Amino acid sequence: MMAKKYSSILVEKEDGVTIITLNRPEALNALDVQIRHEILEALDLAARDDTRVVILTGSGKAFCAGGDIKSWVDSSDEDNYERLDLLNGIIMKMINMDKPIISAVNGYAYGAGCNLALAADIVFASDNVIFCESFMNLGLIADGGGTYFLPRLIGAKKAIEIVLTADQISAAEAEKIGLINRAIPQEDFDNEVKTFAKKLAKRSATAVGLLKKLMHGSFEKDMVTALNHELLAQNYCMRSEFHKNAVEAFLRKQK
Repeated sequence: MMAKKYSSILVEKEDGVTIITLNRPEALNALDVQIRHEILEALDLAARDDTRVVILTGSGKAFCAGGDIKSWVDSSDEDNYERLDLLNGIIMKMINMDKPIISAVNGYAYGAGCNLALAADIVFASDNVIFCESFMNLGLIADGGGTYFLPRLIGAKKAIEIVLTADQISAAEAEKIGLINRAIPQEDFDNEVKTFAKKLAKRSATAVGLLKKLMHGSFEKDMVTALNHELLAQNYCMRSEFHKNAVEAFLRKQK
């Protein structure tokens, strides 16, 4: 089922899964102002409707080539700030959303496009994909959460290396160093991503939302605080109908 129509993205809903596809293939899905607004709106709608899982992907041969450099010509400081602020809004929406987000990286993921992918809870990539933190080629620092995600995923030293060098990283290497969850053969990619998403859609929405909050907040907590937050969250989950039904089914040896 198709949802609201946009000019730069496609949104499709199926079995509780919302698929947001960046749809500027002629520009390798580069992030101009329009597509940033539309991604943010689509994520906001998915956060509030009956969506259980979000898949973020791209059309054509790229997931996202990063910022739309052509649109930067003659940009004012205000224009630059707006673009960056919109990107930050997208990243924060992805992190704070109670629902799991899967990046299905089907093609090139460069610069801000790379970090947009990494902002998801799960990152799958087709085995022909190339990642690149390409910012330094333009004399820029990593944005879109790059300075936050990269050190946490692969360690500070490796993170600094791949940003400073702007070297290309294959999907296999990205999986090896822990940048992504899994590299998947191209011919199996769409099917495996959708199967995984539908599996997540059957999980308890209450437990999923609380888990995301606890995981993302764990770096700023000590052990005692983390344990106390787990206690409160688990107690809340145990009062849910999903948990009660699951326990009853388990005792009856049913799914």
